[in-house]
Amino acid sequence: MRGGGRRILSSKKEVTFMKKEAKSNAYMSVYFWNLRGSVPLKADKEKELFKKVEFYSLSILCELMDIDEFWNELDRILNDMIQTAEFPTEFFDIVKARYGDFEKKTNKRLRVEMAKKIKNNLVKLKNHYKILKVMLEIGNDKKAEERLAQMNELKLSIGLTLDFLHHMRQHISQWYEQRIKNSENGRYDIIKDQELKKAAEILKRVKELSNKLKSETELIYNSNLRLSVKMAKRYHIQNTDMFDYIQDGNLAIAKAMERFEWRKGTKFSTYAVPWIKQAIIRSLNDAIHPIRMPGHIIELMNKINKFIRSFVQENGREPTISEIASKMKAPVEKIDNIMKIIKEPMSFEFFSFSPDDEAQKLDEVLDIQDSVSVIENIERNDMRKKIRRIIDIVLTPREKKVIEMRCGFYSKREATLDEVSEVLCITRERVRQIEQIATKKLKKVFSKLGYNLFDDLPINKNKSSKRTLRKCEFEKFENEGDY
Repeated sequence: MRGGGRRILSSKKEVTFMKKEAKSNAYMSVYFWNLRGSVPLKADKEKELFKKVEFYSLSILCELMDIDEFWNELDRILNDMIQTAEFPTEFFDIVKARYGDFEKKTNKRLRVEMAKKIKNNLVKLKNHYKILKVMLEIGNDKKAEERLAQMNELKLSIGLTLDFLHHMRQHISQWYEQRIKNSENGRYDIIKDQELKKAAEILKRVKELSNKLKSETELIYNSNLRLSVKMAKRYHIQNTDMFDYIQDGNLAIAKAMERFEWRKGTKFSTYAVPWIKQAIIRSLNDAIHPIRMPGHIIELMNKINKFIRSFVQENGREPTISEIASKMKAPVEKIDNIMKIIKEPMSFEFFSFSPDDEAQKLDEVLDIQDSVSVIENIERNDMRKKIRRIIDIVLTPREKKVIEMRCGFYSKREATLDEVSEVLCITRERVRQIEQIATKKLKKVFSKLGYNLFDDLPINKNKSSKRTLRKCEFEKFENEGDY
């Protein structure tokens, strides 16, 4: 009976697995069936579509500039950047080599100059757009293309992103709806409000341009979906879902479309393939490694493994740490740490064989005592509560949210930069910067606390009030439970 019961249980598991696999295969079949319409574009057609996409996006931006609320919102964004030293990288993609200067509180002059540059270039962009419309009306296509190229250069010079365009359109739409709602409540006469009439006409034109932009963008996107399937088949391995790799590749296509410069003469597929390859390989590395590591660390590990294999074949021995560091052009300490990471983790359920050929589990060989692990868990939970209290006191709400998600305080899993950016509606790079700022703050606080991290803070005799307040705060979280 027991043997038969086991056979029934295994058959049920097999049936469940087969149902899931059949469902996944059904999704794949439908997706591949819909890919019949994904036909690669010719170079001339592709170039024409990207030109239209650029024209529509710049037209939407310049149309929104005719509304005063656009400049009010821009002033608010730039003033926040000047005062807080937090550059809005989700709206302006500035060269990363100079970003460190903007982040320092003492470099307020640089932030003021950058804010003036952004506003001046936007005004120039608006003037170029007026001339562009005149050129299109008289039928001078050559001058219109030259003017469009100048507008694109101005846009790139200040690093305007699509997120800025979407934010401005959404903000002005909400502002318009709020004004309409106030007029219905009798706060002012909508008939005499010329600004609101003007905004209604502009938003109507923006909606038409947005529909055209969407159709042209979808045409480019759908014509390149086969690239994701091709790259996913190339890097697919057993026991992994290929559909996940295809989706990651599709997201990479959308990212490549935003950064593609069609004037350089390169076909979009040539530009998009490295983006798709990078996205799929990173997703693959996250799936096959039991412990998640950053993408750049995994790429360096792969390079090191490749170098070790070739070195062993040529010299008959493994290279030293210094030889690997000189080849990779990296510090010896970094290579040493990565060589420790390369070693695969071993499960406690792994069976090790003694000289007497008796199979024993690893936890039995190590003789781990349950009481010790219980005490360590209690101490770890107590430490976690105190650290959370410090984070609540020191960090801003957004910094606190980023640290909690990245460290896995609640979900017990470290969230990726992409997952945090989706929750907070900011870019992946901005999440990394906020995490770096918050880490610096916490390191500064922990260094002041000294060896006894949570007993008490150092007392400054000249600041008795602040000492009493901070001491009370830390005494409070010493006696406070988890929250």
